[in-house]
Amino acid sequence: IQVFDENASLLAAGDSQLSMAVPQGVQSLRVVANVQDDFGNQVSDEQTIQVLDHFRLQAAANALPFSALLPGVGDSYIAQGRGIVDNQGQQLAEFNSSVTALAHIGDRVIVALEGIGLIVADPFNPLRAFRQLSIETLVGRVSRLQVNNDRLLVIVDGEFKLYSIDGNAIEWMRDVNVDGAALDVVNQGDHFVLLSRNGLYQIDHSGNDLDQLHRQNGLSAMLPVDDKLLIATRDSGLLYRDAGGVMHQQEQDLRIEQLLALDGDALALADDGRLMVLDLRDIEAVEVIGNFDIGALPGAPLAIAQGQLWVGGAGAARYDLLRQASAPILLYQDDQPRGLVESVALIDGNAIEWMRDV
Repeated sequence: IQVFDENASLLAAGDSQLSMAVPQGVQSLRVVANVQDDFGNQVSDEQTIQVLDHFRLQAAANALPFSALLPGVGDSYIAQGRGIVDNQGQQLAEFNSSVTALAHIGDRVIVALEGIGLIVADPFNPLRAFRQLSIETLVGRVSRLQVNNDRLLVIVDGEFKLYSIDGNAIEWMRDVNVDGAALDVVNQGDHFVLLSRNGLYQIDHSGNDLDQLHRQNGLSAMLPVDDKLLIATRDSGLLYRDAGGVMHQQEQDLRIEQLLALDGDALALADDGRLMVLDLRDIEAVEVIGNFDIGALPGAPLAIAQGQLWVGGAGAARYDLLRQASAPILLYQDDQPRGLVESVALIDGNAIEWMRDV
């Protein structure tokens, strides 16, 4: 067995098997296998492997501990204790209780204050930044806010609550009772998809129809991927829900606690503080293509803002995402080219071209 890089330089060789570390900067590998029996019969085969090295993490200065982070253009809004600060740690506003969650609502911001409620604030008010416009009383600690048009789904003390939004007013509609502690919520059209520790649910815009999409103990995180949904579990690998609503299982011992989208891939925080990079080009066969030992504490909030990865909580850290520049690698070329390619999309690991004049 021989392994060459894209410049035909030999990197490793072995008689029947080999183990190697891919050198930094290598863009592709060519693996050549030669087999010969005792009678002199010989056969050869080779495979080309694309090396994925999307980015590297580099610790950045001025890490800021935070409980919530709301990305924005230029600066983000970062919740620290009772205050909101910008990327440089300059205080923008201070409230009467700890800020635990943030969400955009048009040009305004919903601010969740622990033990007090939900405030709609104007961050651009010329007299006082984050001037309070309204308040909806809510006792408890809010961990998640998700806006969908004129509806708001809130996770407070491990429970889901649905609210309506009318201008600056927020009004309670109903408690959404599910099996297991509430973990996350995402939008799907004008519906909310809810993840609890023991199930996946969907609730419509009216708040009247709550459907259980999947029942399974030990769910931990979810991430929308185009018209599909990737779901992590504590001890049984990954699930994905296809566009038709069918659930599929992938047995992998990853123990993921959080998922973040990043340019067609996913960042996955494991329960031991490792950050993994998941290749989502083929959601039917998700692969781990990177591991970073960032030592994140359990439950630490993660966010991507201004091209950086932010890790909150007591072990606050901030990382630059350094991307490797590389030339395009030719994977396929038609020997009888025809037509004009107008657009290309990657769907479930397959390249789909749209052409005219064929």
